[in-house]
Amino acid sequence: MATFPDATIVQCHRDAATAFASLCRLRGMWEEMTTGRLDPRQTARDQLRVWGMEWDRNQADRAALPPHSRFIDIDYVEIKDDAISVAERIYALARISHQAACLNAESCLILRIFLRFSDAFTITDCAGRALACLLPICAHMLAPP
Repeated sequence: MATFPDATIVQCHRDAATAFASLCRLRGMWEEMTTGRLDPRQTARDQLRVWGMEWDRNQADRAALPPHSRFIDIDYVEIKDDAISVAERIYALARISHQAACLNAESCLILRIFLRFSDAFTITDCAGRALACLLPICAHMLAPP
């Protein structure tokens, strides 16, 4: 926050058991592809250790920030169910106008069409949907003054 004191941090939350199972499956596939071996129990132990430490670090870092720091906690289900409303809420909490963020009727329509048919593509996870909604914010932040 020292480098970007006006930053708004968006943190997506997903059911821990579901997310952990998904992570272990992904990591297990990677281990099997790269080593030819798979030990699901060891993979789970390793990932629990790593992500347990990361969660503790995340919580400590967040608690150490000044009270005025802007955090927006978003539930995975919200993004999945109504990504545009989530994007609008992020814009409002980050104090970015819809005009500055290019979130007008046309861009909302394009985004709704994309999200409706995104299952035909590969961007169907939380990160992909969030990225699709946050691209206008990124474009606004990177636009020349």
